[in-house]
Order: sequence, then structure tokens, then C-alpha cells
Amino acid sequence: MKSRSVILLSALVMLLIAGIALVARPAVLTVHAQATAFPTLPGVIVATNTPGTPTIPPTFTVRPDATQPGCTTPLSLVPGSVVIITGGLNVRSSPSLSAPLVTYFAEETRARLTGTSQCANGLIWWPIARWGGEPGANQGWVIQGSRDGALYIEPAFIAPTDPCYFPLELGAGDTAVALANTRLRNAPTLSAYTVSVVPLDATLRILEGPACQNGINWWRVSTAFQTSGVPVEGWVAEGYPGEYYIYAADELTGVIEIPCVLPLTLDAGSRINVNYRDGVPRRLRAAPNVNAAITLFMPDEIALEIIGGPECSNGYNWWQVQVLTTGFTGWIAEGRPGRYNIEIIYP
Repeated sequence: MKSRSVILLSALVMLLIAGIALVARPAVLTVHAQATAFPTLPGVIVATNTPGTPTIPPTFTVRPDATQPGCTTPLSLVPGSVVIITGGLNVRSSPSLSAPLVTYFAEETRARLTGTSQCANGLIWWPIARWGGEPGANQGWVIQGSRDGALYIEPAFIAPTDPCYFPLELGAGDTAVALANTRLRNAPTLSAYTVSVVPLDATLRILEGPACQNGINWWRVSTAFQTSGVPVEGWVAEGYPGEYYIYAADELTGVIEIPCVLPLTLDAGSRINVNYRDGVPRRLRAAPNVNAAITLFMPDEIALEIIGGPECSNGYNWWQVQVLTTGFTGWIAEGRPGRYNIEIIYP
């Protein structure tokens, strides 16, 4: 009886142990499965689709600058063409508004195109050269016009069968007078070297000419060097109808009066300053006439106030002015379009 109880008790214990084993085993297998599942997916990151969180980074797009409009249509010009450039334009070393300044055209200027146009800064640019023949700064870039359509350059029309206007009635031995400060060159061309600058009212003796070059009639003359007075020879440009640089002396005696152009819009009290780029000071005279006594030689940019005028004489509009810094008074020749001696100071 006792042995049967022992056997039953032993069987019960075995059943209890087996039950415990059966309950614990699935947990062990689950842990093992979780532990061995990760190594089968090396380096994979599972993205979540949490609302509001992008799963792909946004792409960066470069947009064109809306403040930089496109260029207008370039003019129908070819390299080698001669153009007329409006006064007040900057010449730069390259086609860019930030490029270094080569020079400034205070007056209407003729130049020759050396290449085709380029678009930069929303503007059409043209390469130019041979605008004065000076060594060094003799080439650069100018803009064709403004963004609103205003043009600053235009073709210089020269008829192929008649490249120069009919020349003035001058001959060897005649005397001429300079109507403006003009360059004396060592050859009859705009690209020739400048020997001197012939000042306004200077006397010239005609030696030879005319020679037609650059659409201009040229005369070889003898005159006095502007500083030393030593005789010097060279070529001067005659100019154009309505803008002559020289004229026959016997036509400046009052027998033939050269007409004046429409004067600048100035009134008593208007302020101006002397403006020139040729190195020759402008003259303040006692009367509105090229033969009147000289009151003062005025340097570039000196400020003046209008007190009278205009008076037309010798082909010039004359203004009576007072020098603001010294109080000197006198008359100054206004000049002509493209070669003014003064410019308006705006308030």
C-alpha cells in the first residue's frame, strides 16, 4: 500500500514538472525568435508615416532673379561700324555695371565697334575703341540704352560714295580760327596721336588739305603750342555743318555771322559749372565776344551763377555769370551740342 502511494506521488510530481516545462517553453522560444529576427535585416531603417512628418526631404530649386529683366533686342550693327554715343555715358573695362570705369563721355562722341554685343545686368553692351586716339585707355564697353527703351548709341551715317561733307572754303595760306577746343593730331585720323589741344579762339594757318578720313575733313595747320607758344604743326578736324571746330578768319569779322543753336534752358539764378575734358581752362570774358578781354581762366568744375544772357555772338550763346567762390563776373560761351563748356547743377 505504501509503495503504491509512493508511486502515485512520484507520478504526480512528474506530471507537475512536465506542466511547468510546457508553460515556460513558449516564452523561451518567443524571446529566442525576437533575438534572432534583427540580424536578418542589417542596416534597414523602417520609415514611419507619422502625420506631419515628411518621409522625403524637400528638393531645393534655384529660381531666376525676378529683379533682373532680360535684355532688349540689340541694334543691327556689325564690328567696324562707327557709332555716335550720347554724352553722359560711362565706358567700362568689361560688360558689367560693376566693372572698373575706363572713362566718361561728357559729350557726344564718335567711336568704332570692335565686336558683337553682349547681354549683362539686363542690358545690351557693345565693345568700342578709337574714340580719341589717346594711348592707354582707348577701348571699353558701353550700354546700348536703358531698360525702358531709351537708346544711347546710334549708327553714324556716312554715305559710301561721299564719306565727307563738302569742305569749308579754305586753302593753303588762309587763316582759320578755332571755334572750340580741338585736338591737333600728327595725322588726319581720329586714331592719330594728339600733339596738342588747340584752344578756343586760337589762330591757325592752313598748310594743306582737306583730307577726308573718318567722315571728317582734316586740315594740316600751323599754330602756337598752347603753353609755350612755340610754333607747332599738325592736323585738325574741320567738324560738321552746325558743329564746326574751325572757320575761316575773314568770316568771323562780322561780315558773315555764324548762327547760334537753341540755348540751354537757364535763367537768372541758375547754377552751372564749367565742364571740359581736354585739359584747357575755359575763358571768362569781359563781353560776349571771342575778341573781348579775358577776365579769368576757369578750371574744370568751378561753380558759376547765371546773372544775365543769353547773347548770340560768333556762333555761340553767351551767358553772363558770377564765380561763386571769388565773385568775379563776366561772360562764358555756352558751347555747342556735343561740345558744351558748361553743365547745369541741379538742386
